Amino acid sequence: MSYLAIFKRVVPFLLTFSVALLIASIFIPIAAPNFSRGQRGGKWREHERIRTENSDLRIENERLRQENEMLRQNRQSWDTTNLKWVIPDVDVDAPPPPPAPKRPRHPHDR
Repeated sequence: MSYLAIFKRVVPFLLTFSVALLIASIFIPIAAPNFSRGQRGGKWREHERIRTENSDLRIENERLRQENEMLRQNRQSWDTTNLKWVIPDVDVDAPPPPPAPKRPRHPHDR
């Protein structure tokens, strides 16, 4: 194969490829991917924070469940026949409030 035939095949390919990269770079960034631990490590830390928070909430939920069950058992063991409400008698010598004032008449009311 002659050099001219190779040149005729390679140059149009390279021109087409460079135009395609130029057009694609308008819509998406053309750069080497970043494989550093920066962004990935942040996601991992967030995942761990959520995992520990969920664990703490599970423990708190179980503690509240046990407390609720204990209160439910104590309520059933109360003797409701001897319960007395102690409400002290209240003597307040206060005058009644004054009557409400009359509504003023508006010129448009008839």
